[in-house]
Amino acid sequence: MTDSTERIEYHDAFPDEFMAKLRRLYGAMEIPDHDEFERRLASADLHDLTLAKAEGWLRLCRCSLESPDPRCEIHLVIRHCDVFGQTVEREFEHIQGWYRSEHFAAEAQLRDLILNYRTPGKERASESQSPHLS
Repeated sequence: MTDSTERIEYHDAFPDEFMAKLRRLYGAMEIPDHDEFERRLASADLHDLTLAKAEGWLRLCRCSLESPDPRCEIHLVIRHCDVFGQTVEREFEHIQGWYRSEHFAAEAQLRDLILNYRTPGKERASESQSPHLS
């Protein structure tokens, strides 16, 4: 996973200073949410710039989708993002398993948050349903 993280960071389209701004915007959210992050980007007047910069970087790829060049920077990052995501998902499943065990029992509210984190239909609750936006 460390190799994938380094390869993703090495090839990302944004300089470190810009990534620090994005991390601060994202990290300031009590509960991470895509829509809220987009609102924060817009409020900071970074939304269009961020999307344009990412789009410009993605357009560097000239590969055929059927057979991408293994040395293509874009496809390299995509492959490593996939490895990173699979690793995180696998580890998250292990953590969920711990909270199902009586040996590692947590208080009921925390256990429910962890076990129901990825319940279908709850990933993107509407604003009226989302407790952190009220």
